[in-house]
Amino acid sequence: MLAELSLFLGSMDIPIEYVPNLTMGIAFISVILTTFFLHLLLRSIFLPVIKKVILQTEFVWDDALIESGLLNRLFQLIPIVILYVVLPVAFIHLKFIDYLLLFLETLMVLWGALVVNSFLTAVLIFSKSLRLYKTVALRSYIQVLRLIVFFISSIVIISMIIGKSPTVLLSGLGALSAVLLLVFKDTIMGFVASMQLTFNKLVETGDWIEVPEYGADGNVVDVSLTTIKVQNWDKTITTIPTYSLVSGSFKNWRGMEESGGRRIKRSVYIDMTSVKFITETIKERLTKLSILSDWMANRLDEIDAYNQGHGIVSDTHLNGRHLTNLGVFRAYLELYLHHHPAIRDDMTFLVRHLEPTEKGVPVEFYVFSKTQDWAAFEAIQADIMDHILAILPQFGLRIYQSPTGYDFKFLAYSKS
Repeated sequence: MLAELSLFLGSMDIPIEYVPNLTMGIAFISVILTTFFLHLLLRSIFLPVIKKVILQTEFVWDDALIESGLLNRLFQLIPIVILYVVLPVAFIHLKFIDYLLLFLETLMVLWGALVVNSFLTAVLIFSKSLRLYKTVALRSYIQVLRLIVFFISSIVIISMIIGKSPTVLLSGLGALSAVLLLVFKDTIMGFVASMQLTFNKLVETGDWIEVPEYGADGNVVDVSLTTIKVQNWDKTITTIPTYSLVSGSFKNWRGMEESGGRRIKRSVYIDMTSVKFITETIKERLTKLSILSDWMANRLDEIDAYNQGHGIVSDTHLNGRHLTNLGVFRAYLELYLHHHPAIRDDMTFLVRHLEPTEKGVPVEFYVFSKTQDWAAFEAIQADIMDHILAILPQFGLRIYQSPTGYDFKFLAYSKS
C-alpha cells in the first residue's frame, strides 16, 4: 500500500526527494485518523448497544461493569493497543518510531492500571448487594490493591522511560523504606486495624456505634482504609480514624439489635415520708384493680395465716406481718409490666428497690422491649412512666421532686 501511495505521489510532479517522507507522513496520519474513527465507532455505536443489552439482563454484576466505567476504559484501551501493534509493522523505518512506541507503552501501562482500578470499583459496587459488604471491610482491601496497582504501574513506567529494569528501581527503594513508612503510616495502621475489625467482627456497615471521644453516635455508613464514617442521629457525619477503634474503646449496639429486645432501665423516686402500712381504705381501693386483685387476695391470706400461726392477734402494725403501700406498688408494677404487650417475658425482668438516697427510695424496673426501633422504644418507655406517675397516688405514695418556685409561692400564700 505504501508503494502504491509512493507511485501515486510521484505521478503528481512532486520532487522525488520529498516523495518518501510525504508518503510516510500521509500513511501515518491515515493510521491515526483510522484509529480515531475506530474509537468513535466503538464509543458511539458498540458501547451503547452493549450497555443497553446489559441493563436488560436480570444479573446485578454486569450493571456494576457500567457503573464503574470498566467498559469505557476497555474500549479506550483498544485503539491504543491497535496503534502499538500496527505502527512497528507499517512504519519500521520511521525515525521517531521508538519514541512513539515508548509513549504508547507508557500509555498502555497507565490505561491498564485504570482498567484494573475500574474492575476493583465494579467488585466494590457488586459487593454492596451482598451481605459480605457489611461483614467485610472490602473498601479497605480494595484501596490497598489500588495502591499496589498504581505503585507497580509507576515503577514500570519509570523503568521504561529511563531504560532500566524494574528490579533496579525496587532495589533502590530500600534506602527510602523509612520515608515510605512515614508517608504511608496512616495507611498501614488503617489496613491492619481494618483487618482486626473484620476478622473479629467488631464493626460492620450499618452498625450503631458510640465513640464519645470523637462525638460519634449513629450508624456506620462506610468503612474505608483510613477512616470510618458515622452518620449521627442529627444527620451530621463524623469521621473516625480506623485504628482508633482498635486502640481505644467504643460501644456497638449490634448485640441489642440481634437479641430481639432493647433494655428499659428507669427509676421512680418515692418520697419516703409517704411509705406506710396500707389502710383499709387503700386496701379496698387496690383490690378493685383487676391486675392486682388475685395477688392481693393471696398475699392477705398468706399474711393472716402467718399471724394466726404465730399467735399474733393485734390491731397494731408493730406486731406481725402487714402490707405496705410501697410493697404493693412494687408487686403491681411487676404485674403491670408482665401484662404489657410490648415487654418481653423471656429476657431479664426485674423490679426492685435501690438504696435510699436524699431523693427518696428508688424503685427501678429493668426489662426489655420487643422492638428495637428508637421511636417505638421511646413511646413504650413514655407510656410506662406516664402510667406509673398517674397511678402512684392510688397507693398513697408521692413522687420525690425538688421544690420549685410554685411550691415556695404556695407555701408563702398558705402562711399568709
